[in-house]
Order: sequence, then C-alpha cells, then structure tokens
Amino acid sequence: MLKTDIISVEKFNSSVTFLKKEKIFIDIVHDDLDFLIINKSSNFVVHPGIKHTSGTLLNAILYYFPNNISLPRAGIVHRLDKNTTGLMIIAKTLNSYNYFIKILKKRKVIREYDAIVFGQIFSNNIINRPIKRHIYCRTKMMIHLGGKKAITHYTVINIFKNFTHLRLKLETGRTHQIRVHLNSIQHPLLGDPIYNSFRKITSKKIESSTSIFLKKILKKYTRQALHASFLKFKHPITSKIMKWEQQPPNDFKNVLNALYNNGYF
Repeated sequence: MLKTDIISVEKFNSSVTFLKKEKIFIDIVHDDLDFLIINKSSNFVVHPGIKHTSGTLLNAILYYFPNNISLPRAGIVHRLDKNTTGLMIIAKTLNSYNYFIKILKKRKVIREYDAIVFGQIFSNNIINRPIKRHIYCRTKMMIHLGGKKAITHYTVINIFKNFTHLRLKLETGRTHQIRVHLNSIQHPLLGDPIYNSFRKITSKKIESSTSIFLKKILKKYTRQALHASFLKFKHPITSKIMKWEQQPPNDFKNVLNALYNNGYF
C-alpha cells in the first residue's frame, strides 16, 4: 500500500499581509469612514511587484490605515500608472470596496483625464478599439481584435502648433488604455517612453518649429503627460453625488504655459 501525502492549501490575501507598512506621504483630498480620495504624485507605484516590493502606495496605505490590511489590495479599487498623476479611490471597508468594484464595472464612475498629445486634433471623437496584453512584450498592451472592449472619449481643449491639449473620459478601464488608444490614432502622449511609435516624426516637427524656451521645457519633461483630473460617483452609503476636480501638477502646467506662449494653431 502506497503512502499518501496530504497537501493543505491555505488561501490568503495575495501577499498584502506580508508587506511592510511605510510612512510615505499621501496627498489626501477626501477622507470619510468609507473611502479616501487621493491625489497621486508622479514616480509613485500603486501596487507592489517584483521590482517594487516597497515604496508603493499600498505600503503607505497600510501605514496610515492599518485596518485596510484586511481588504483586497488594501482597498485600492483602480490604479494609475507609475508616472500618471491625479485622483484615485481607496476603499476603507469591504462593503465600500465591493461597491466601487461594482459601479466601476457598470461604468457609473465618471473618470476624466487631462492629456497633452503630439500633433493637432481638430474635433472631438471616440476611440473604440479592443486591447490585450502584448504578444511579445508582456509588460505592454496592444490593440488587437481578440482583446477586451476599450472605449475612450476625447474632447479638444486647445490646439497648438505641434500639440493638442485633450480632456479624456474613460468608458472602460483597461491597463494603459489611454496611452495605447492615443498612440493607435497617431497622437501619442507627450513624454510617453513606451507608447510612441511616431517619436522620430514628431521630434523633427518640434525641432523645426518650436521656440528655444519651449524646447527647454519639453526637454525637462520626462513622463507621460496624463493627469486624472476629475472623479464623480454616488457615495456608497448616502447615495449623495460626490465629485472632485484636481489641477495637474506643476511640471504639467509648465508645459501648458510654454505651449500657450509658443502660440496657438
């Protein structure tokens, strides 16, 4: 008779329990018993990973809100890329976490972004192109017929000589959605180090028709020009309509100011 090994499998909260609490500054815009709204800075990773086991937003949440250790992802219900700034929702109870996941899926959270893109866009439009994980580079996303539905609305705010200031509204929330979508219509985000298939073309145009002052500002700008500027949804307990608007950080504003000084289209 063969000896049988008994294997016990214990379910746990996806490594959150094992992450350390870290005193990292968080810009809190709203705080009540059920959720937080924060204004995320650039160069700030949201979730820990192989390359970032500390110094993340999740580590900071565990320090200031230790009860969040019992929540999935410490209450983080959606994410922003490392160098994307702006408004994020953090749940503080399991009920509110489940509520936000639900209304995000039902597209009942209004999320709007400010963006500066290469090239001139003259009319408002919608990008409806499915997105999936890149076939060859697993850290990237791509447009693909076999991908998940992804819809981005954009409105033109101002048109400059080589750039356009857009306000974007997400209907879905795929990873890197805005960055992938804008690159797919040949208007990648200023400063995007990954999704800019037209870097050589845009660089030549800028070099030939841009003031020295603007060139200096653009040279200093090293991240994607994307800022989560607006949030709107119903409160999970009171059902009161809540909304927040957050101005972009100074580096983003400096680029916009330089663009205005360089002249409109």
